Amino acid sequence: MKKSVAAITLIITLANPAASAKEVNEHLAIGVGLFGIYQYGDFTNNFDDDGKPINSQGEGAAGLDLDIDYTPTSDDELYARVRFVTGNGLNDIWYGGLAPFSSDLEDDVKDINGGSRDYLLEAWYKHRFALGSDNHALSLTGGIIDSAAFLDDNAYADDEMTHFMNDAFVARAYMPAWDTGAGAELDLGKWGVNAVWMHSKTDDAEDNSFNYLGGQVHYNAKPAMGESTYRLWVQGTSSDFLNPSEDEFESRTGTGISINQVMEETLGFFVRLA
Repeated sequence: MKKSVAAITLIITLANPAASAKEVNEHLAIGVGLFGIYQYGDFTNNFDDDGKPINSQGEGAAGLDLDIDYTPTSDDELYARVRFVTGNGLNDIWYGGLAPFSSDLEDDVKDINGGSRDYLLEAWYKHRFALGSDNHALSLTGGIIDSAAFLDDNAYADDEMTHFMNDAFVARAYMPAWDTGAGAELDLGKWGVNAVWMHSKTDDAEDNSFNYLGGQVHYNAKPAMGESTYRLWVQGTSSDFLNPSEDEFESRTGTGISINQVMEETLGFFVRLA
C-alpha cells in the first residue's frame, strides 16, 4: 500500500552547458556543465513491492555534461552531448506517479534504453533548407535525438536543470529520448509545424522495440503585452506496449497544449496541459 510521499530536491548547477558554451571559433562551440543534486524523501507508511517499509532517506548525485556544437555552414549543424553521473538520488526508490524531481542520473546514462550505449545522450545532424523569402525554412534532423526537442517546448517550463525540477513541468515526462530518430521543423513565420519519429524500447516486462510519432502546430504572436507562443501537440506509438493486465499489447497515445506568455523582460507565465 502506498500513502502520501513528501520529497525535497535541491539542484546546484555550477555551470550550465547552454549558458557556458565557449566558442572555439566561428564554427565550433564547446559547453561544459557541472551539477550537484540532493534529494530527501519522507516515505512514512509506504512499502516496497515486497511489502517491506521504505525508510525516509536522503540521497545525492553529481554529474558532468559536455556538448559540442559544430556549424560548418549557416545551414548545417552537427551536435553531440554526453553526461557522466555518479549517484541516483531517489530514482531507485520512487514508486509511480510524477516525481518532484526529473533528472537523468547514473543508471539512466548506462545501457541507455536497454542498449549497449553509455553516456552519449544526443548525436545528430541538422540541415536547413530555405523556402523563398521571409525567412521561411524547413529543417531536417537525424541521429540520436530527444523527441522533446520538437514537441511541448516552453520558454519557462522545459528544462529540469534551469527551470522546474518536477516531472509535470518537463517536456520529456511522456516522450521518448536519447534514441534513434528523425525530426522536421517547418518555419512559416508566425506559424510552424514540427514532426518527429523515434525507434526505442518499451521498458516494460517484454521490453519490445516500438515506433513513436509525434506532431506539433505552434503559433507565435506579439500582442501589446509581450510575445506569446501557443502549441498543440499529439503523439502515438505502435502496438508494442503491455496493457495494465499484461495479457495483450496496445499502443499509447497522448495530446496536450503548451503556452508561454512574456509580460516583460523579467515577468511571464506559462500553461501546460497534457
